[in-house]
Amino acid sequence: MTAPAYIKGSLGKLATLSIGGATVPGTPSTSWTQIGGITDIQAAGLKRSVVSANDLSSDVARKLGGILDYQTVTFTTKNAYSDAGQTAVTAAQVAGVPYDFEVIYVDVVANKNVTVTLSALVTESGAIDLELDKMNTAKGTLETDGAWAVNAAAF
Repeated sequence: MTAPAYIKGSLGKLATLSIGGATVPGTPSTSWTQIGGITDIQAAGLKRSVVSANDLSSDVARKLGGILDYQTVTFTTKNAYSDAGQTAVTAAQVAGVPYDFEVIYVDVVANKNVTVTLSALVTESGAIDLELDKMNTAKGTLETDGAWAVNAAAF
């Protein structure tokens, strides 16, 4: 098993990313496979669309909040073709349906273990990046399908 990664841009450390089964609405995964060799995990954050609500009788632009998009989660792995988690991510991409994912990290400021679960389509996995003096790495991209669920528990 490889050492956990750090989550960039957060106050957490010792993070893991795992994949569950194909998403079944209302039935979260209970079995997780850790994705090995993770070197970073980044979540793009939330983005709300804006709907124009202009009226021809007004000279003031009006806007309404549209749908909320939880956007993408990206990660980098050190390629390990024998790793069950990396293999599962590639299989999820080939399947073309949303899968459950789980990120667990320690928030050292709040002294809590934080678990983030989400459903996502795998849109990128398994690429090969070879350079001199560098590990063979691959990028993964997850397009979220719905909202994240966050659970923070004191330790």
